[in-house]
Amino acid sequence: MDIVKFFSLLFGDAGEARRLAKDANSIIESVQLGQGAEKQRDVAVLVRRTLTPTCQAVSEDSARFGPVLDELKRAHRDCRAANRDTEYTAFTLCIIYLRAMQLGDMAMAARECIDQFLADWNHIEDDTVSA
Repeated sequence: MDIVKFFSLLFGDAGEARRLAKDANSIIESVQLGQGAEKQRDVAVLVRRTLTPTCQAVSEDSARFGPVLDELKRAHRDCRAANRDTEYTAFTLCIIYLRAMQLGDMAMAARECIDQFLADWNHIEDDTVSA
């Protein structure tokens, strides 16, 4: 394997796709193992509540990825600064999901991981968040 191909696997889109899948899996595992059912539910509802309109907006106009990601990153920073862990976790998963959407099929594993987490909480209504 030549050096250019090696570095593109580590640092290119394929490397980022692997990192996104690993990060999504680690975050969800942390929430599932380290938090109670209430926080898991709240994270799932907040992710669903954020991703539904966001994914629709960027699928209609791919030029909106940048501004939408910037807005999510701003909200993410605000939650971190205010020590709002549930929202911080939810926004982290949303950012991962959108970056995975941008990368397409090579990052499908990250999206599937988040989709499965959301599917586990499909029976919960959006208005039940306690955060």
